[in-house]
Amino acid sequence: MDRLQVEIREADGRDPMLYGIMLQEGRAASRSRRELFTPMSVQWPADGVGVVTEHLGKVESRGQVIRHRDGRLEVTAPATPAIVEAVRNHGKRFMSVEFVAVAQAQLQNGVREIRRALVDVVALTRNPEYRMTSAELREDDGDRREEQAFRWL
Repeated sequence: MDRLQVEIREADGRDPMLYGIMLQEGRAASRSRRELFTPMSVQWPADGVGVVTEHLGKVESRGQVIRHRDGRLEVTAPATPAIVEAVRNHGKRFMSVEFVAVAQAQLQNGVREIRRALVDVVALTRNPEYRMTSAELREDDGDRREEQAFRWL
């Protein structure tokens, strides 16, 4: 699976919501980082992960995380105007995780294996490290219309 969908959904009378995959455990980064989150390695705060529009930025929203059996970590968060703006108008169509490695190892092949990590924040970005993450915008106006597709770290 090369692309995992993230989207902003808007329905009549409801605030927009951001839905997406912040990363997939068991899948290695595909760009310059040689790292892999092992299955069941990622933890997050009880109140969810913060969503920021740039690394080290102000938390715009907090999202709840669902762990799927295939290792996908799905985030659902209220999409503030700043989040919608970053996605729609600034091309930030991917996600990057900000994490602290609690347990890790360097494998013989040079890959950093992250065995336990705390992810507190996900940042919108244009350049993801993990290819399998992506995002798209959708509006719900009776029939769903896919607007754009994009990736995150």
